[in-house]
Amino acid sequence: MKRYLIVALAIFIYSTAFAQTAQDYFNSGNEYFKKGDYDRAIADYTASLRIKPDYAEALSNRGDAYFRMGDLDRAIADYTAYLRFNPDYADALNRRGGTSYQLGRYDGAIADYDRAIHLNPNDAGAYYNRGNAYAKKGDFDRAIADYTTSLRIRPDYAEALSNRGTAYSNKGDYDRAITDWEVLLRINPNYPNARQFIEAARQQRGR
Repeated sequence: MKRYLIVALAIFIYSTAFAQTAQDYFNSGNEYFKKGDYDRAIADYTASLRIKPDYAEALSNRGDAYFRMGDLDRAIADYTAYLRFNPDYADALNRRGGTSYQLGRYDGAIADYDRAIHLNPNDAGAYYNRGNAYAKKGDFDRAIADYTTSLRIRPDYAEALSNRGTAYSNKGDYDRAITDWEVLLRINPNYPNARQFIEAARQQRGR
């Protein structure tokens, strides 16, 4: 009997010594993520969460891995779970908003960007992204307002200038569209299609 107890104790000590912790799986998942091996990263983050279901960072990182894999619904599910633990983390709101945008869920994206902007009013990217969502909905006035705010924060934001020009063009305000694209070319003379946009707007204006 004593011999069996010694063997059992030895097995327990051995298994405990070599058992991986939630942190171990999380760290391993991060290494796989860096290598672009998202399947294994997801597997390790999932193992981490089996051991520690409230491991918020593992949820967030698994969401990022799902996003990279194109599994956007699962990415949103993980970001949502993460936000239950950290509801005021603007970066997670931005990531969930961006994922909703990719899925064409523009109202959901706007709601997340609203919260992110409330938490961080100086985030030029959040205004820009919300502007894109408004533009997709055809609400060009709100899109222009968001691009304008983004440019107040970051005056050299080329993408915001380009998209504001497009929004002006969609409203038929070709003069302002041309102005934005001309400013854009001063910032980046090689910005894709900017010269074509200007020429097209001039032709539309001349009709």
